[in-house]
Amino acid sequence: MKRSKLLNRVFNLVLAVCFMLVSVVFPGDALAYTVINEDNFEEPIAEGVTIQTITQYTSEGTLKIYVMKVDLTNPYVQVNTMVGTGNKLTGATAITKMTENAGAVAGINGDFFQMDEKAPIGLTVQDGEIISSPAQRNDMYGFGITTDKLPMINIFGFEGQVKAANGQTYPLFGVNKPTYLALNGVSSDKDTLNLYTPRWGEKSRGKLPELTETVEVVVENDIVREVRTNMPGVTIPQNGYVLSANGKAAAWVKENLKPGTGVSVSYRITPGGENLQAAVGGQAMLVNYGKRSWFTQNITGKRARTSIGYTQDRKTMYLVVVDGGNGSRGMTQEELADFMASLGCWQAINLDGGGSSTMAARLLGDDSISLINKPVYTSQRAVPTGIGIFSTAPAGEFKGLKITGDRYLLVGTTRSYSAKGYDEHYNPYKVEPSQITWRVEPDLGTFEGNVLTAHESGDAKVIASMNGVEQAYDIHILGATDIAKVEVFPNAIELNENDSVALSLVVTAKNGIRFNVKATEVQWEVQGEVGQVAGESFIAAGTKGTGQLTAVIDGVKAVVPVSIGAAEKPYSGLETFQAYRFAGYPAGVTGNFRAAVPGEPVFRGTGAGILEYDLTKAGTTAAAYGRFGDGLTLPGHPLGLGVWVYGNGGNNHWLRAKLVDANGEETLVDLAKNVNWQGWKHVTGKFPADIKYPVKLSSIYVVETDKSRLNKGFIALDELTLLMPVTAQDLSALSPEPQSTYIDIKPGTVSKGKLGDNVEISIPANALPAQQIQMSEKWSLDMATPGFNPVLPAFEIAGKSSSNTAAQRAKPYTLSVKYTGNADINRIRLMKWNPGSQKWTQVPQKVDKDRRIVTAKTEQLGLFALLQDVRPVPVFNDINNSWARGQIEQMAAKGLVSGFPGNRFLPQKGVTRAEFVVLLSNLFGWSANNENLQFKDSIPAWARGAVAAAVERGIVAGYADGRFQPDKMINRAEMAVIINKCLQLPDSKQPSAYADAGKIPTWAVQSIRNTKVAGLLKGSNNLFRPQDTATRAEATVVLANMLEYYMNTAE
Repeated sequence: MKRSKLLNRVFNLVLAVCFMLVSVVFPGDALAYTVINEDNFEEPIAEGVTIQTITQYTSEGTLKIYVMKVDLTNPYVQVNTMVGTGNKLTGATAITKMTENAGAVAGINGDFFQMDEKAPIGLTVQDGEIISSPAQRNDMYGFGITTDKLPMINIFGFEGQVKAANGQTYPLFGVNKPTYLALNGVSSDKDTLNLYTPRWGEKSRGKLPELTETVEVVVENDIVREVRTNMPGVTIPQNGYVLSANGKAAAWVKENLKPGTGVSVSYRITPGGENLQAAVGGQAMLVNYGKRSWFTQNITGKRARTSIGYTQDRKTMYLVVVDGGNGSRGMTQEELADFMASLGCWQAINLDGGGSSTMAARLLGDDSISLINKPVYTSQRAVPTGIGIFSTAPAGEFKGLKITGDRYLLVGTTRSYSAKGYDEHYNPYKVEPSQITWRVEPDLGTFEGNVLTAHESGDAKVIASMNGVEQAYDIHILGATDIAKVEVFPNAIELNENDSVALSLVVTAKNGIRFNVKATEVQWEVQGEVGQVAGESFIAAGTKGTGQLTAVIDGVKAVVPVSIGAAEKPYSGLETFQAYRFAGYPAGVTGNFRAAVPGEPVFRGTGAGILEYDLTKAGTTAAAYGRFGDGLTLPGHPLGLGVWVYGNGGNNHWLRAKLVDANGEETLVDLAKNVNWQGWKHVTGKFPADIKYPVKLSSIYVVETDKSRLNKGFIALDELTLLMPVTAQDLSALSPEPQSTYIDIKPGTVSKGKLGDNVEISIPANALPAQQIQMSEKWSLDMATPGFNPVLPAFEIAGKSSSNTAAQRAKPYTLSVKYTGNADINRIRLMKWNPGSQKWTQVPQKVDKDRRIVTAKTEQLGLFALLQDVRPVPVFNDINNSWARGQIEQMAAKGLVSGFPGNRFLPQKGVTRAEFVVLLSNLFGWSANNENLQFKDSIPAWARGAVAAAVERGIVAGYADGRFQPDKMINRAEMAVIINKCLQLPDSKQPSAYADAGKIPTWAVQSIRNTKVAGLLKGSNNLFRPQDTATRAEATVVLANMLEYYMNTAE
């Protein structure tokens, strides 16, 4: 037989939510826990009512139990059912609110309920009125109390009928019931007739979604007003009710209940319903005849529980709540039964538990209701019904004081105490604080008002007095011998200069109690010039430093390391990062955040992030976010971050970073108020002192609040750094004194010098037009090094000239730099900064692999740096059969020649005059003093600097017609002349002896001889081919030969 959708819904909802596991369980040995120790505190909350708080320390963890004991013989004690908001069953509310609204002094949660409709499954009786009928089952017990205050537990039944004006009757199945599974396993709504009064809620249930037909009858003043089929819920008349019918019941209703006709209903609860003052539904009987009963149902597991029971003489009632979760073990149903029996219960029932388990009460001396236990989900669950305890005692005479405050405190600390009054019936009695006097005995501390300062350790009593009534309160003052551990928070102080952080302490006593201690309650000692304690905070010094902060409590110390200031440490060069994502705000902001491609700005290495944005359609404050995937988790406890930013020259947007801390809180950090620069600039931002680590860098973004600047543009980001807390080692290495040396140059002699351990200089006689040079280390390098990473401090060489030497032209001198790092020495380059082009140029050099020394020759002074070449080594697919393959690969790896798109080198392609001069300029690192060339034709921008430098050196010149002809192909004869001039080769008297010597132009004869003897440019098959166009392969081989000759030939 196929189960209907209705039954599926009912099974899933009611069984899963309410019963979890339904079975008949017979008494047996519980899976008992062992109680190691127990704390027990009991106090009255009203005459005849006490609450006992039991804390059991068990073999399976702490267990919290709350027992409300009610003397039913006390004339001032009343018991009644509490119902939710508006006194309606579907107005579920928190027990504290329900207790307060009902005017009760205490209350607990009641029946199991259907979660969707928030209505109880069992019976509800309040003030003798049947609010809801019992469930039509034989396995769900209920609790009731008679008008004579006699408690009872039973499986209650229900009888009722509807009688039409024509005399026809039909059984009434229930009053104010939600959907539940009846005893026969069928939904309580199927083929049944149910009644709903105004106590159900404002509206009836209407068409039930899992039924094919729902007929509702609106009855007012015992007259049928309306018959509704499959319609939404209708307002329930205040002086009437709504009948809801399905199936056979619906057919009877439509046939017998006509609008305008009379109708009557009658119903009762059995047995003894006529004597019930109050009642709520429950689940299994836990205790019967003073012992654990067999269970008609068992909700398994260790969880929060609620129960109610009474003694055999029916004079004492117990209301019990057990916490499960929030540090409490919880109980099984068997353990709850045994506990109720241990209290002396003759009978006890299981009420709704888990997240519903709640106890509320007006504590002694209080005017308002308090939450007594700790519900599973921290906040209270809204429930439809509860059991309330009421007191009718009148106001009486002042009887006593209830003191509240810490029972344990530490020597040197202060604590406030308060007292509330109560009368002879345990009603609250108004007390003015000024009426109370305080003292401590023995004299281990002093009171100022109600504030106690502890001076000595030991056991004592706080005594409050008023109108001749005294109340004592035991306290324990702990000292050095009682302290197990002192913890200071934060346990390490890492701050930027002049920042502050709140201090707090936790002291753990040997008995396991933990104390939260204020910073003002302890003594502090500061070691090092790192700052001071002021009030509840530590304030950092204005300079970098490391030291210690020590907290002292009765001679017991706790030491906290202190670091003030930050040292900037590399974090990410964005070399391989790919998880870039863009986000715009508002929706009209568009853009992109991506990795840089060749030719785009890169500060170091080969990677950078490009943030492109278009704010023009925003219309209001706009932001363009460069997101780093799901966020970059920053290591350690950084105090800030830094980044190199390529500005787009005046868009003036605000630059910020978004962080997400360990608590998921977002923090915004300013990096620059205005990105108003062109080119690269280093910016930093500091993190708040109270940020919670670890921290994720979510995004770096631009934001604009000025509508007139909602433009478009881009920025580039590179070299992320972290401002890490400074260490003693950092302090010793911070801003080391840059080394510097002076070398006097004497005419006619070789001058040599050394800068530190790594840089040596050798200047040939009369090579430099200066009387003295200065070599200085540069520890910061603010220039971009795209394609390269710095590996040693940069150094600068500057010269001091006299009037006699200033006009002289410099000649090459030698620099030797020792590299001590781990990178491939073949990828290390000595580079010079060209202020005119704002670029680094390679200096002619050679590498001694064994000694790890880079030796360079240059004629220029200025800023130099040893850089690691991280550019990809080109691989060409058209040189495999080239005679020049080895030299091409060698020179391409050094970055001195490059190829064409598609991984082509085109070795047989001709070389123009401009191209050859650029190759030479790259090889020798030339720079021009003036790029204002006087040629009649135009020089391409990419070649203008190189041509100007070559012209200044007399290496190239224009033609007779005043043109340079940069695009003219250079022939081999012209190339020989340029090589000869460039290297100033010695003239050879030996004829070139080529078979085609007669074809060599006169102006090239000597140059061809010289280049042949020097091994720089030779012919093939005894032919020089002077008029042949020089190819790229030939030019590359010539460059390699020139570099080797230049570096190995002494001046």
